[in-house]
Amino acid sequence: MPELTPYEHRGTCNAGLSHIGARDVVYRPAGLAYWTLNLSVSGIGYFREIDHIVTPGDCVLIPPHHHHEYGTLSTQADHWDHYWATFPAHPLITDLLNWTQHKGAHAVLTLAAGPIREHCIAAFATLVDRADEAWPMRDELCMSQLRVVLSWMNPTDAAAPSSRPIQRALDEIHAAPERDWSVDELAQRVGWSNSRLSHVFTQEVGVSPRRYIERCRMHLAQGLLQSSESSIAAIAQRVGYEDPNYFCRRFRMYANNSPTKYRQGMINRLGT
Repeated sequence: MPELTPYEHRGTCNAGLSHIGARDVVYRPAGLAYWTLNLSVSGIGYFREIDHIVTPGDCVLIPPHHHHEYGTLSTQADHWDHYWATFPAHPLITDLLNWTQHKGAHAVLTLAAGPIREHCIAAFATLVDRADEAWPMRDELCMSQLRVVLSWMNPTDAAAPSSRPIQRALDEIHAAPERDWSVDELAQRVGWSNSRLSHVFTQEVGVSPRRYIERCRMHLAQGLLQSSESSIAAIAQRVGYEDPNYFCRRFRMYANNSPTKYRQGMINRLGT
C-alpha cells in the first residue's frame, strides 16, 4: 500500500504544477474535503481508482471525499506532469462542474491538441501564479481565474452564456476596486441592463455587485494596513473613499475593528 500523501490547503483555492516521477504515487484513501481538478500536460498518468490512463490534454475532476490514487504509468513513461487545483463549491463555478462523461465518481474529458488546449494551459498557469500570491484579494482572484480554466474545459461551451458578462464584470472590478463603480457603468461595459446584471451577478457570485465591490476594497485596505505605513486617510483614498470617517465606519462593519486597531493587531501578531 502506498504511503499517505500529505496535503495542506491554504485559502479558498490552491493550485500548482506537479512533476511525478516513475515511482511516485499520490495516495489519499479518504480524498480531500475539496474538489480536485487535474490537467495533464506531458508524460502518461494513471488513476488507479477508476482504471483510467491520462495523456496530455486529459482532464479529471474529482469530487470531495473521494479516493485519490494516481501517479505515472511507469510501464509506458518515466514521468507525468499535470496542473492541479483544489477548491470548494462556489456559486461562481458551480455551473461549470457538471461534466457529462464520468468514470465512477470522477468526471473526465479530453482537450484535443489545438488552440483551446493551449488557452486552457495558459489559463491554468495564470491560476498557479495567482495562487502563489499572498495579498488579501488572492482568493477572489483565484476563484475568478479558476472559472476561466473551467470555461475552457467546459465540454458544452467555452463559457455559459450568462457567465461571460459576469466574468468581464469581475475582471473590471478586480482591476480597479477603488474606482467609483456604478451598476450602470458595469452593465454598459458587459452589454446588459442594470437589472439583469444585478440579478445574475447576485445569483452567480452570491452577493450584489455593490457588496462585492466593497468587499474587494476592504480586502485591499487590509493589505495596505498590513504592508504599508500610510495614514488611514491615505489608505481610505487609495481604496476609493474620499471621506476617511466613512471609510472607518465601513471598515469596522466589515472587519469588526477599526483600521487603527486592525493594524495594531497585525503588528502584535507578527511580533514586530
